[in-house]
Amino acid sequence: MKLWFPCVGYSPHSTTPSVNRDSPLGFVAARTGPVTLTALCLLFLLSCRTVSRDQLVLFDFESDAELDRLYWNCHTLYSQSDKHVAHGARSLKVELYPSDYPGLSPMLREHDWSDYRELHLDIFNPQDDAVQLTVRIDDVESGPDYIGRFNRRFSISPGQQHLRIPLALLVTSGTGRSLDFKKIHRLLIFAGHPEKKMVLYVDSVKTDRNSPVIIHGQRGGGKGIIMKKDAGLEFLKHIELFSSLSDNELRKITDDITVQTFKRNETILHEENTNKFMYIILEGEVKVVQRTEEGKEMILAIHRAGEFFGEMSLIDNSTVPATVIAKEDSTVALVSKDIFYSSIVRQHKVLEKLLRILANRLRDSWKTVQMLSFNNAAQRIKCLLLMLSGKYGRKVEGRIVLSIKFTHQDIAEMTGMARETVTRVIDELQRTGEISILKDKSIMLNPDFTKELEYTL
Repeated sequence: MKLWFPCVGYSPHSTTPSVNRDSPLGFVAARTGPVTLTALCLLFLLSCRTVSRDQLVLFDFESDAELDRLYWNCHTLYSQSDKHVAHGARSLKVELYPSDYPGLSPMLREHDWSDYRELHLDIFNPQDDAVQLTVRIDDVESGPDYIGRFNRRFSISPGQQHLRIPLALLVTSGTGRSLDFKKIHRLLIFAGHPEKKMVLYVDSVKTDRNSPVIIHGQRGGGKGIIMKKDAGLEFLKHIELFSSLSDNELRKITDDITVQTFKRNETILHEENTNKFMYIILEGEVKVVQRTEEGKEMILAIHRAGEFFGEMSLIDNSTVPATVIAKEDSTVALVSKDIFYSSIVRQHKVLEKLLRILANRLRDSWKTVQMLSFNNAAQRIKCLLLMLSGKYGRKVEGRIVLSIKFTHQDIAEMTGMARETVTRVIDELQRTGEISILKDKSIMLNPDFTKELEYTL
């Protein structure tokens, strides 16, 4: 592992450290030798330990060495600047010239973002008009197609703008798969086919460990959980259902929202109960279940941060069709029935997205029925894994890795089989080489896995 300090930099074409004589540590190091340099660097590292506990600074552009970590091309020019600085003393001036996709393409030194909850970056737009920028994030080293990576376009108004992107909402553009935050390989910020030269100032690109949406505070005269208004607004913007609403329309929703937390295995909604809310998952993961006549729990669906549930009973004025349980510690936002109809259903674009999401869930239900029609245990489990790969699969060198982890008990509850049967089948699939269990317990589907199931889905 390489240590990066403001006095030392690495060229992308060299493994030899170079001294930055313009920085304070570099000035001393150039005159005192490597021993003093090492001691100073260790002191610097110790002084930064408490600073980096809650934040991971990816780029701050304070050091000349930062420029060596940028991919240069003929349509983009970079230079350090003391103008429009959000943090520290310097920003990065980025000049974009007319071409296909000019932009900022840095080399990441930290690929594991799994301990963090939000991506932050500051951008100053000196133009008179808003500019359109796209943020792209890859969790596959080989450079995936558009459908296999996160792409989100942002409109950057004139002046200083702070972008905050909840990591829980980063999904691939085509399949809606959540990114694997232990393996982030690429971050790009670019403009699509600009017709004229653009200038931007970028500063302080970092991830944050603190909750992007909620804080502990006073609500209704007592202690509780409340939603950060600006962060809550940004959070809803990243949810597909609400992405077409204006800021004022989103504020009507956030002003009415009640936030609740649920411990792992705590029931959020009971089957056949009356429901008056739509639930939006802010943090965590829930499972939708029904019990069989034998009393076994059957998992019908799993919802993650950024997804919602409870809307069906609001639409048909009926009782809750299934029980919803927190699969892990979770925080959810409750949207009242009045707001659901006044701010969501009456919006034409939102209604279209709601219908599309409900149609996709119906398709998933059909696939589940098809999966349960298999009498053979191995076929049923293989069919389930193939279904899950469509939503959670990540292609890696001709194989598919499921980005969500399932225990044998989870698979048993999704297939209606005994856990012992699931364990036996999983062991056999590993023995034949059709699947592999990785060190982090993720399931990898190998090339031979789908050869007998190509006709099923």
